Amino acid sequence: MSLKTGRKILIVGSDSFIDEQIDKVLGSLKDLELDKKTYYADEFDSEDFVFFISSLPLFSDIKMAIIKNGEKLKNFDEIKQSIIKSESMVIVTANDLNFLSKAGKDENFEVISEPKKDKFSDLSHVVDIFKKLGVKLSKVAAEEIYEMCGKDFGTIKNEFDKLSVYYAYKSPESENEIIEKISFSKSENVFLLIDSFFDKNRKKCAEIISNMIVNNESVAPAFYMISKRLLQIVGYKINPSLVNERQFIMNKIKKNASEWSMEELSRCSESLLSLDYGSKTGNANIEEEIIMLLNTI
Repeated sequence: MSLKTGRKILIVGSDSFIDEQIDKVLGSLKDLELDKKTYYADEFDSEDFVFFISSLPLFSDIKMAIIKNGEKLKNFDEIKQSIIKSESMVIVTANDLNFLSKAGKDENFEVISEPKKDKFSDLSHVVDIFKKLGVKLSKVAAEEIYEMCGKDFGTIKNEFDKLSVYYAYKSPESENEIIEKISFSKSENVFLLIDSFFDKNRKKCAEIISNMIVNNESVAPAFYMISKRLLQIVGYKINPSLVNERQFIMNKIKKNASEWSMEELSRCSESLLSLDYGSKTGNANIEEEIIMLLNTI
């Protein structure tokens, strides 16, 4: 097993920093068949974890295990020994910087710790994120987005995700257009709609959709993100390790998975597929269709 595929990595920092670093690792393995499982420290199954990392890959090139919220592990020293002995790649993440002292120095682990940032580096990071939309933001525009999103990169990336859906088949004409779209979504209508939908709160959903229409806010991103959440819930019901999301989203998915049956999810999926086909062929009004989608909850 090469160092590249058998790495043991400890990542400490904010959720957005951790997600970025995991994405970089996954990107370096894009040419390999990967058997990946994600574990959460607050519901950690040590026997399953040790079995997974200790067994050889059968239909893949490499096995990878990710432990999230490592600071909540009660027996990390014991688990660490199993990690070191295995040939699987293992990534342990933690939000608490004090976890570094708890984990102790170990030459077997690569430590990636989020550096302290100043405002200049944060604004440069905002520019880099939105560059993927095909527009390079000025520092003034980057600062406006940074402030609008409460200086929180989790929120900034959520806004970028929504705009990525909106601009899937076209590019923004200017940075002002991007800022206007973010301004429309400052109320977090899309995320409120997703949460209300999967909480089966039809009345709340109808209110949010009405407000979005009144404010000339596109409901198309809501459709695609409802579809994404539905797939995540289905995946979680099959096997929680199939879903890899930030912890606060995982908590929502876990809750929704207990409230929705597979039959209900199947009916909802059929409606979403019909809506998707209608929108792509031009035979459906997405606003009307999403309102009709409420009949599935």
